[in-house]
Amino acid sequence: MKRTGSIDQFLRPTRWMCITFGILTLPVITVWLWMISFVWVPGFTFYFIATLGCGAFGLILAHMLDLHFNVRLVRYVGVSLAILLVLGATSYPLRDVLLDKSEQRGDALRLKVEDFKEKYGEYPKDLSEGFFAEAPVRSLVGTPYVYHYDTTSQSYYIDFVAFYGYWCVYSTNEGKWIYVD
Repeated sequence: MKRTGSIDQFLRPTRWMCITFGILTLPVITVWLWMISFVWVPGFTFYFIATLGCGAFGLILAHMLDLHFNVRLVRYVGVSLAILLVLGATSYPLRDVLLDKSEQRGDALRLKVEDFKEKYGEYPKDLSEGFFAEAPVRSLVGTPYVYHYDTTSQSYYIDFVAFYGYWCVYSTNEGKWIYVD
């Protein structure tokens, strides 16, 4: 059966169609990797390997369809797997950079809290005052900083959700950022 028109172009993509497909699927794959980066159980590695396994299955299936129907669907799967591998390979080193920079931004917030105490004699109950208008509200990971004030001990801690189900917490008792699960 001879295919004509746009269906034939879809089934036998050119280089430009593959590039367009890659541009359109890049945000979807990026969001998927971002979402699984915050999962604790069973974890990022499990989901990443499972996604690669599905991609390998899709590659085999597309290759079989290509042979049987004389089409080139394997190009779409190849583009998707290439994007997934590049993003997966760069996400781990990028994770450390994002966490370091998020801690630095959190330190800027912490210093604002300390400035507040120096100016008013006590820690703020929350960060809703105008004093904190220019303080960072989100980590570079994309999650908000949360401020907690303990009235009994007159201390505070700041935290944000980090990758792989961990919380990054700055406690005045510890005096440093620590990661807890």
